[in-house]
Amino acid sequence: MGGSIKGWWTAGEDGAVAVYRAHLMEPLLCIAAVCVATYWLLPDTSGHVWFFVCDWILFAVPLTIRHRRAAIFTPEEFIFRPVFGALLRVPLAGVKGAEWYECRRRIRLRLDLLVGGRIERPFHVRSLDQIVKRLREASYQH
Repeated sequence: MGGSIKGWWTAGEDGAVAVYRAHLMEPLLCIAAVCVATYWLLPDTSGHVWFFVCDWILFAVPLTIRHRRAAIFTPEEFIFRPVFGALLRVPLAGVKGAEWYECRRRIRLRLDLLVGGRIERPFHVRSLDQIVKRLREASYQH
């Protein structure tokens, strides 16, 4: 079972040159701070520590799963790994252009392809500027 979870968690990373994931530590620390502050501010909570621990776990698990989302670069491909679902593989030689933009307070990545038109995806990972820079460099090389 552990091998299959690890395989699911790291899908597409074989031969990766760079992997960019969603933020994890900042949201987890914010949740911890809220739980600790609530524990200290509410009266008579000393006997209910487990409530706050369970509350933190309840919010931390979805954030941890969200951390699976990644942008992966191999020497030949750009791979987008969503939280759930199949990998999106794009050959770097097929990228004509790339940019990110904000639409209704959500960050999206737009890839213009030589063949097949345009791909747009919600994209919440770190270092978005570096990702777009790598994609643009790949488009200039081909």
